[in-house]
Amino acid sequence: MARGPGVVDDPEPRGVPSPWTVPGPAYATPERIEASGLPPSTAGPTRPVNALAAVSVLLVLFLPPVAAVLGGVALWQIRRTGERGWGMALAGLAMGIMMTLVYVIGFMFVVAMASWPGPGG
Repeated sequence: MARGPGVVDDPEPRGVPSPWTVPGPAYATPERIEASGLPPSTAGPTRPVNALAAVSVLLVLFLPPVAAVLGGVALWQIRRTGERGWGMALAGLAMGIMMTLVYVIGFMFVVAMASWPGPGG
């Protein structure tokens, strides 16, 4: 009896094991890995992400000048230490500069409109 589209009660028809079955804990033993003939993993540990880069992206909407400064400092730190996050730092720097300009232009517009004499005066 089907429970929905493509779902049946018998997941292993005709004795064929399902390809979606999760193997037990003994699946990737060192003996089986060696017997597979594949080279050992060379990925190694990953480098950490620069915290200032992430913070600079988060602060773009609320404190854009601070985000621009933190993005610049993060780029300098990433170049010096080799951490990850270059794209985030560059995005924080660029968006911080752009949003600072938008806020300054918006503030100037509001001040200009407030000081405008209006139709009667």
